[in-house]
Amino acid sequence: MRILVTGAAGYIGAALVRALPGDAVIATDQAEVRRSGALVGNLAYPQFARALITRDIDTVFHLASLASGGAEQNFELGMKVNLDATRDLLEACRLAGHCPKFVFTSSIAVYGGDLPDPVTDDTPASPRLSYGAQKLVCEVLLEDYTRRGAGRARSSASRSPVATISARSRRARRWRALRSRAWSSHCCMRRKFASTDMAGRSF
Repeated sequence: MRILVTGAAGYIGAALVRALPGDAVIATDQAEVRRSGALVGNLAYPQFARALITRDIDTVFHLASLASGGAEQNFELGMKVNLDATRDLLEACRLAGHCPKFVFTSSIAVYGGDLPDPVTDDTPASPRLSYGAQKLVCEVLLEDYTRRGAGRARSSASRSPVATISARSRRARRWRALRSRAWSSHCCMRRKFASTDMAGRSF
């Protein structure tokens, strides 16, 4: 079993890589990853994203992203990193003809402005910035790849607030409380991760 972790130099990615068995992990980021055998590359280049998916990959943790400020300032780069790279990875899984589990981190930015208390699965998505819009499109894209799967497929997604702390500093206190509840009680589990097992060539 091999596990691919994108965004492995980030806060969540680094913690995840430390928790996983060392000989099973392929860690990658465009920044240097402090791990033997880690790959340095830019997911904005489709050929790199597609080269990461090999037949021995059992699970993909897709944590790499261009955060809200960067995605808003550089629309083209945000689209390449947040949206196009996700599609490239999904398409590579489909074309590889095997069925890895795909774990995708979304963001609370998909909800847009002021948040209700509590945020639930029924809270409508209404992103106001490019980052939230890109994450929301990725959720829909993942659901469609799931729908086109042959046989077994399961999907759950929730929007983790972790990725948008810096972009929501004026709501940081309320936001940290929401984050704490999300992690401790697994609230909104449908939108925290998108986990999908796909079979055959129709990932």
